[in-house]
Amino acid sequence: MTEYKIIIVNKPGLFSQNNISEKYDEIHILINNVTISSSAFINSQQLKYIKFADDTKLSTNSFYNCINLKIDKLPLIKSIPVACFMNCKNIIKIEIPNTVMEIEQSAFKNSGLECITLNNGLRFIDKFAFAGTNIRSIILPKTILRIDETCFSNCNHLYVIYYYYELTDIISNLRLQLNPDLDFKCIS
Repeated sequence: MTEYKIIIVNKPGLFSQNNISEKYDEIHILINNVTISSSAFINSQQLKYIKFADDTKLSTNSFYNCINLKIDKLPLIKSIPVACFMNCKNIIKIEIPNTVMEIEQSAFKNSGLECITLNNGLRFIDKFAFAGTNIRSIILPKTILRIDETCFSNCNHLYVIYYYYELTDIISNLRLQLNPDLDFKCIS
């Protein structure tokens, strides 16, 4: 029988490969001022769950290829870093907090995402942000200023994108790059 290991982070600081002496199944960050460094958990097959404090800071590739990772809630961050949750196959559903202004390149690429809620406040969705996911439909918030045309590439289950009238120009560029069978519906 293998031991199930949980770490409780209860002091501020940097969480990186250099200060993780063991592999953990769960991580609970209970206090403020914790930063998860770049590539801190890259390729961790053992990590199954993480609970973030609201102000936890994430970095590029923090959880890249953590195929068993599940999260309930993201921290209240301003951007989701490059490839932060790329290839995280067990992240099926996520709500993007209204503090997030940008979803950076490949943030959720090839993850298991099926359902995502984007809240007002989001302004930019970068290249391949959701590429290769299982998202079925998405509602783009009114606050969007730029969407890279590759952000939904290879989303073979995506059948409809809902958008507000204010986004018509942005949608017209996006429409040219995606599957011609994809339905775009204006909701205002």
